[in-house]
Amino acid sequence: GMRELCAELRAASVPLATFSNYPAPWAPLVEEAVGLSELVPWAFISGEQGVRKPSAEAFARATARPMPFGSKTSPVSL
Repeated sequence: GMRELCAELRAASVPLATFSNYPAPWAPLVEEAVGLSELVPWAFISGEQGVRKPSAEAFARATARPMPFGSKTSPVSL
């Protein structure tokens, strides 16, 4: 499943990140249901930023945020 794939990729030092388009109020629900912070070290939740995909501004903001790809223990910012 997805958890196993993410664990395998992280063990192989493959950088993982997510760029989600869900509304900000869903973030804690997704974390509770999926455990996103256990799967990827970096997340951009467009609903928390007030911009949504496919807006160019959403991609600009996401790529402007530091991504902790050198660390396997950095938490997801929810």
